Amino acid sequence: MNDASGVDVGAWQQVVRELQRPEATDQVYVQRLTQLLGQITAARQAVLFAPGADVEVQMPVYVWPIAEGVTAPVIAQRERVGEVAASVIGMNEPRLVASDEQGVVIAVPLPKRYGASGAPVAGGGVVTLLLDGANAESLRTLMVLTQLITGYLGQQVLSRMLRDRESRAEALELGTALLASVNEAKRFRAAALRIVNDLCRTLGADRVSFGWARGRAGIRGNQKEAPALRVVAVSDTEHVDHKQESVQRIEAAMEEACDQQQAVMAPLPDDTNDDALGAVISHVHRELARVSGSSTVCTVPMRIGEMTYGALTVEKNELSMTSVGALQAVADLIAPVMRLRRVEDRALAVGAVDSALRTGAWAVGPRQTGWKLAGIAVAAGFVALATITAPVPVRGESHFEVTGRRIVSAPFEGVVRMVPGGITLGARVAQGDVLVQLEDAELKLSALDVQGELREAEAKASAALGAQDLAGFDQATAEAAQARARAALLHERIAAATVRAPIAGVVLAGEIQDRAGGTVSLGEPLLEVAPLDGMRVIALVDDRDIRFLEEGMTGRVARTSNPTESLAIEVTRIVPLAEAKDGVNTFRVMARLLEGESERGLLRPGMEGKATFDGPRRSLMWIGTRRVRDAVRLWLWW
Repeated sequence: MNDASGVDVGAWQQVVRELQRPEATDQVYVQRLTQLLGQITAARQAVLFAPGADVEVQMPVYVWPIAEGVTAPVIAQRERVGEVAASVIGMNEPRLVASDEQGVVIAVPLPKRYGASGAPVAGGGVVTLLLDGANAESLRTLMVLTQLITGYLGQQVLSRMLRDRESRAEALELGTALLASVNEAKRFRAAALRIVNDLCRTLGADRVSFGWARGRAGIRGNQKEAPALRVVAVSDTEHVDHKQESVQRIEAAMEEACDQQQAVMAPLPDDTNDDALGAVISHVHRELARVSGSSTVCTVPMRIGEMTYGALTVEKNELSMTSVGALQAVADLIAPVMRLRRVEDRALAVGAVDSALRTGAWAVGPRQTGWKLAGIAVAAGFVALATITAPVPVRGESHFEVTGRRIVSAPFEGVVRMVPGGITLGARVAQGDVLVQLEDAELKLSALDVQGELREAEAKASAALGAQDLAGFDQATAEAAQARARAALLHERIAAATVRAPIAGVVLAGEIQDRAGGTVSLGEPLLEVAPLDGMRVIALVDDRDIRFLEEGMTGRVARTSNPTESLAIEVTRIVPLAEAKDGVNTFRVMARLLEGESERGLLRPGMEGKATFDGPRRSLMWIGTRRVRDAVRLWLWW
């Protein structure tokens, strides 16, 4: 016979302490409450019914005492007990629902469950107690006692809500402090280092590590699969060496948590009642805890919506379940800020590519955006190549030559008496300037002798004429004419001994300064003078491209000495004879500099460069494939 009047004070105090002991979840507390109800009332069996999908239907979820081999609760097998249990939902006091030869069944309604705001959200369930036969007085005492005990469930709910709010407040305070610290850092890695150091100091952890997704997953996230993470910062560590085994173990632990999309802690405390944490895979975390020497390793993913961007790993001797929840809240709070800092820390080119992909996703859709944009770009490129036209570029090696050059040669065989100062290579000379002075003393003496002979012949002619000697007159006249011719020749050679510049220009060749006192031969080249304002371009064009050129076509030439500046030219002549150079047949194309181009830069004969002529207009695709088409045509022709 069940009678609660014999419960002593000490036992009741023990019950109260059990009822006041908080649990992490309401479910665990209700199961312990069911066990206490069964123990205090000396029930043969206590069953906890919870609302199913339909609140009016009750499902058995917990049975006390737990015995091996019992697959279904005895009370649940009684006819219509579940329906009767459902009938007491919403009532404020226990109810006697069955009484027969098998015993007495009391249904004890539980208070409603409460949400985060404190408002009731659903019926709290029913505990049914199977008792042996009892008198009416004892049953009333038991029903009052069960009502008193179930009242502690509200205290549990309020205590849990208070703990949750305190935990959220602590997480918010910590997250706010971390955000303030992150805003003071200018770069992504510096912000991550501040986070791990502040967390390590606040939590009193052995080590805190910050990991972020590699590549573009750290910017845009990855909803299909967990990203590959890379440790960015470790507390109290200036440089992270990713070749170290410890860093690789931390990265593996982070990826283990991100793969499961939830926090992972190992080893779990003995009093842990979180089914989600208890069901996760934590092999890597257990190995990391064993190697590092920390008693607990916990990793929380950093999420923005359904996207995972990074993770925080905390290694600490003692870590409570409340701290894990707060750490998860902090990670989710700072994740958007760190993603923004990561976006700002990118290179300009990477940011431009990502911006283009986001814009393209708006136009072509979010799936396979890169491939779609690449296909559109290729198609647009083919259309542009087939429709846009440009002059066919005809290129060739080129060099500069001068027009109107003059070679100054020795007028006769003689000795160089003097070379004026400044007559060297590159010197500018005016027309008529003395270039070389040959020795003329002998010529002048010969000229004096001839002058004496001339006077003597003229005297003979006068004397013969006075003597009426015609024969003598004729002979003297002939001797005088011969003397005059010799004198004229000598004076001409004396004048030629002073070699003068035939034109104004620059001395291009001839080292005459060192030849003073030396002999020169008749016709021997002494100097070369040319005007620099008469430059022309000689280009050697491949015979495969010569068909595109005509006289009068324009182009540009760039000098090797100054490739950034090009000069405008015009074709004046195409030499019709090919010449081989470096194993390639080429044609000489002569071009003149257009008006005003010769004054734009320092031009000298012999300067080399590249000449490009504007051929007929063709499409860009035709221009780019002409070599291949010509090669194929020749191959097919053979």
